[in-house]
Amino acid sequence: MRRKYHNLLPLLILLLALSLSGCRMRIIDSPLADVVMQQLADPEPTQTPEPTPTPTPTPTPTPTPTPTPEPTSTPTPLPAPTDPPEDTPKPEASKAPTSEEKQADPDSNVKTVTPDQCGDIEKTKEKISVTLDPNGGACGTDAVEVQPGGVYGNLPDAKRTGYSFTGWYFTRNGGTRVTENTIVTLSEEHTLYAHWSQKDANILTLDPNGGRLLKSEMTRDVYPGDPYGALPAPTQPGYSFDGWFDASDGGAQILPETIIETEADHTLFAHWTYDPFAYWTFVLQNTNESLYACQKVSAYLEYDADNVTPGYSPLLAGTTVLNVAENLGGGEVDDTWVQEKNANVLVKCTTGDLAGAYADLQARFPAKRILAVPAAAETGTPEQQLYYKISFAKLLYPDWYYEVDLATVGAELGVSGTIYGN
Repeated sequence: MRRKYHNLLPLLILLLALSLSGCRMRIIDSPLADVVMQQLADPEPTQTPEPTPTPTPTPTPTPTPTPTPEPTSTPTPLPAPTDPPEDTPKPEASKAPTSEEKQADPDSNVKTVTPDQCGDIEKTKEKISVTLDPNGGACGTDAVEVQPGGVYGNLPDAKRTGYSFTGWYFTRNGGTRVTENTIVTLSEEHTLYAHWSQKDANILTLDPNGGRLLKSEMTRDVYPGDPYGALPAPTQPGYSFDGWFDASDGGAQILPETIIETEADHTLFAHWTYDPFAYWTFVLQNTNESLYACQKVSAYLEYDADNVTPGYSPLLAGTTVLNVAENLGGGEVDDTWVQEKNANVLVKCTTGDLAGAYADLQARFPAKRILAVPAAAETGTPEQQLYYKISFAKLLYPDWYYEVDLATVGAELGVSGTIYGN
């Protein structure tokens, strides 16, 4: 026993000194030191006996057994805690639904996200068709395809005269508006309805500016923000219609697609371009239609060759003059036939000298009214034919053409010439 604790004597002395001085600092890290410290702390130190061999039984009396102390075990240090692996998922606390979510109405299916959240939405369904009901208006697209779990995205606008488009909704009246970021929560096909806000009407007046327009077409209701649409076309004899403008002279032209920007009543004005050919054509035709049947004259017309007459003459037809050879169908006739027809005027259409042609025809029919016209009256340009028709009609119907100045007609049509006769 002495030999076992002989090496511990210095250590025990040191520990005893520290204990008496009140210092309990542990300065030796050893299992044996732990045993010593435990023995110092216990009032009855525990000794561990050496194992003794089993004695051989003898006839001597059995000694009193020595009580065996409980063996002292060295405590095993606990392993230091280690951090969990970085890739180990941490459980998230479940989130209880709010009271608003529990009491949602039918439109509570509508959810809106920002564009950067769309990637977090689980898309588990194939695309479905969504019908777009214009609800009294018009839309160029009847339906769109969307994906449940995605968003509706940009939807087309609808149009309706007199109304402003306010968006697409889940119900025909009222309900929730669908925006580009609204989440598609329905998994079956459904319909969205256009909603509208009525505008205040303005009165548009159309001024024909010298032309003609039906009274019922002169005013209409228009709405700011809408296009003007198709507008009626007025007429003015001898003028071509150039369109509607926002000023009587100059200004900006108004097209069907022009958007109405003003919120007040306003007027548009017709603009015109003078067309001499159209104007004098109108004068001629309008006067012809004004003649009474009893006022119309008859005529016999022949070309350079004597006694050859056409069944149809542009000059006579264009001046409402009756052609005595019309029923004949034209051809060769004699002077007796001409005399019997008793035409009001005899006409020589020649490529030669007008005065000479006039004299020859007058010699054959001295008691008749004779006129000699150039061949251009029948075969010339449209402007030439028109000019000679007006000149011819002025000679035959002076009371109806007394206001017509042939010099002005010729200057505007670019034609000069005369008809020989009276």
